[in-house]
Amino acid sequence: MGFLFLGLPACGGEGEAPGIPEDAPVTPTPSPSGVPTDPEVQDRGLVFLSLPSDSSIVVPWLFRTRRQGDLALRDRALWLGRGGGWEALLRDTLQTPVTNSPWRIIPGGPVRLVVGRDDAVERLLFQEGPRELEVAPGEFLAEWGNPDGSTFRLHRGTVTFPSGAVEGFVLDLLRLWSEDGEHPGDWMILHSGDGAQLILEERGPLASPRSPGRFRGWSRVAFQQQPWPEVEVAWEEVRAFEPARRDIPVEWRLASPGGEVEGTLQTVGSHLAVGAGEGPILPVFAFFQVDGEIRIMGEGFQVEGLVRHLQW
Repeated sequence: MGFLFLGLPACGGEGEAPGIPEDAPVTPTPSPSGVPTDPEVQDRGLVFLSLPSDSSIVVPWLFRTRRQGDLALRDRALWLGRGGGWEALLRDTLQTPVTNSPWRIIPGGPVRLVVGRDDAVERLLFQEGPRELEVAPGEFLAEWGNPDGSTFRLHRGTVTFPSGAVEGFVLDLLRLWSEDGEHPGDWMILHSGDGAQLILEERGPLASPRSPGRFRGWSRVAFQQQPWPEVEVAWEEVRAFEPARRDIPVEWRLASPGGEVEGTLQTVGSHLAVGAGEGPILPVFAFFQVDGEIRIMGEGFQVEGLVRHLQW
């Protein structure tokens, strides 16, 4: 299953971008330790979030690799969220031979990649006509991993437009799953700038929209990192999304069992897409820009961030 979106035509192609020779080797980002060598589906993301401001910016890049016989199908997608409004910039699929490192980011068409020492991503660039931007991970801040091989790396970073650069954070994430097994759930990243950052990943699907979801997560507060093996995330308010005949959340409540992590979030902007399906109830793939207030170990923070929401 590839990326599915509303109102976005396929763009880009399989040729290399200008300035990249056709026979140039593809230099990957390094493999996280402990990752299986051949999982069925690999989801890689580089997500930029600006520091708190009057007009927050998020730039999610998502890369999905699926095996089909002797080929690897590499879906690539890019969005720009700014001040609550969203624009879909890219959706395409490349076909490459199967490799032992399917999580590697492949350049080509409107996508270019610059790597540095130890194969670290230095710049990820998009250019198609007048639309262009560049995401650059900077200083490494923290890394968290799970036994299933998924990893989350947090960096400082920038996004650069023709009008100039914007400072913020870059989340580099990798999630592994099987199309025949349990599909991946939601994830979210929240921050108050340098004061606090919180990343949460859903551990299992909701039993129902009104039952709390089971998440695990990690926080970084005053440079101190802390894992949170269990955080409940409940939908406090929903609205109908008629194209998929489903309810979607617009407000969330967070709570760990001992109350060390708690808070509420509200949607300030969203990008909603409907997937293909056989019945009247269809899959939903969404991004929500959110803001709200959280408390971590008794300290309160005004936060903003991004929720990736999936209903299969």
